[in-house]
Amino acid sequence: MPTKHPLEFACVKCGESVALSLVEGEMPSCASCGKRYTFEGTQLQKQLRQFEALCRQIQASKEIFSEAAVAVDVGPSRVRIPLKLLLTRLNSVLDLEIEGVKTTITFRVEALNEQTGKTS
Repeated sequence: MPTKHPLEFACVKCGESVALSLVEGEMPSCASCGKRYTFEGTQLQKQLRQFEALCRQIQASKEIFSEAAVAVDVGPSRVRIPLKLLLTRLNSVLDLEIEGVKTTITFRVEALNEQTGKTS
């Protein structure tokens, strides 16, 4: 994962953005209010690890983004949307419940762009 964490969510206490990386082995805490989060041994941790693995795979596959596309059939026509464009224009999110609050985990595509030196 890049130095800037591509996964983040809003703190359930103050609403500020909390960076998330389970690979590092550290449980996240809010830089604004200090609230610490622990997800160990839960279904939530499993879901977060799977989402993080998916996002890591997206980063690892960046070399083929220019050649890959998503095709959408609209009536008799087929529209091909480059995957690179989709990843910079759409947000990849995972909705989970953290401490009883519905929370959206967001994959920041900007972190992917920072690795390649490009901006969206």
